[in-house]
Amino acid sequence: MKTLARTRQLFSDAQYELNARMSQIPAGVDLPVPYFSQYARSEDVENIVKGKLKTIDDPNWHLTGSKSSKEYTRWAREICGIAVARMVIKYFVV
Repeated sequence: MKTLARTRQLFSDAQYELNARMSQIPAGVDLPVPYFSQYARSEDVENIVKGKLKTIDDPNWHLTGSKSSKEYTRWAREICGIAVARMVIKYFVV
């Protein structure tokens, strides 16, 4: 029974993989959605995400109102949802 379930799962995974490879991802979103980042400056997001800049080493941490770079590092990971909520509210409400 486990072999059958595993075979079904592998088949399902293969279907998802095939669909993902065949789909076309747009180059960007053509909507006027505002952008807010959980990091100090939106210009640094790419470097932080790619690991070129650690949040603990972000020289602009003080711009966030954090008391230390350690506090900034902790909250930068935690408030992604708040940044997204801000974008949604700004887009739909304001």
